[in-house]
Amino acid sequence: MQVIRQSKISDAIEKNLSLGNTETMNSTFEKARTFVYRNARPLDAARFEFLFENGPKEQVLKCLACYQNPDGGFGHALEMDCLNPNSSPMQTWAATDIIRELGITRHPIIDRIISYLESKADFSGSLWYKSLASNKEYPHAPWWETDADTTGGDDYNPSASLAGFLVRYSPEESSSFKLGLRITEEAEKALLDCRLPHQMNMVNLDEMREDLESKGMNTSELEAALSPIITEMIEHDTSLWGKEYVDMPSWHIQSSDSPWLEPNRAIAEAERAFLIKTQLEDGSWPITWTWKDYPEQWAITKNWWKSERIIRNLRFIRALN
Repeated sequence: MQVIRQSKISDAIEKNLSLGNTETMNSTFEKARTFVYRNARPLDAARFEFLFENGPKEQVLKCLACYQNPDGGFGHALEMDCLNPNSSPMQTWAATDIIRELGITRHPIIDRIISYLESKADFSGSLWYKSLASNKEYPHAPWWETDADTTGGDDYNPSASLAGFLVRYSPEESSSFKLGLRITEEAEKALLDCRLPHQMNMVNLDEMREDLESKGMNTSELEAALSPIITEMIEHDTSLWGKEYVDMPSWHIQSSDSPWLEPNRAIAEAERAFLIKTQLEDGSWPITWTWKDYPEQWAITKNWWKSERIIRNLRFIRALN
């Protein structure tokens, strides 16, 4: 990893994270940076450098490629709560998020992901599987254990996001584009007809919305349907923040042009203040979930998650400026 000059770090703080209190944000950023470079996976250290220190996206892609299997899918704990090395839709979804983060449009990694999704290797006929039976064979969080491959019923997590990815990155008129378009249309109809599980992860539908928007498609009806749901799902009882696994504004707001920023500005500002106040001395923030089994593996992955949360939190803080 390239050496970052101190002046460059200061420039990044001033440009990306200043809240009008440079001393406070210097401390927040420096402590977070130190934790990441001491504890993160090489992939997340490269992401941090790319996002906050003008680092090369090529290093991120080089690290990301190490998690991709020959079939084009991703495994090997890219989604850190499951150490299953086999390809799965959920692990592949984690890869698509990083690709969106980088803002690239073409790359062999993308082509291989499209091939994996189009192969329908882990597909029920209508949705990609949310959890695989093979997860049981490897250390994992309890929510990823299942006796059979399952889609989670009508849960479009991660299928909505994966379908949006196909629409965004596949050549129009290709079979993969048509597959993605069919599933995105079905997901939107399910949302508009109020047929989705009450606590479904709306991040996936929001990513789908962004993908469709990137293709010039009209997403106004989808955005209008998502807006009140996301506002309702955000936990407004701040006494639960940092203690329980609840929806935070930062889950949904990662850029200044997010449509969810202004409708939720007050609660978002409250989270920004909360994050600055609750950052731990080591530069991380508390993780609000745990594994009931595999304590040795959890001790490692917990630090991985802390690094990922640092990236999310700093992106959120930057988005509010």
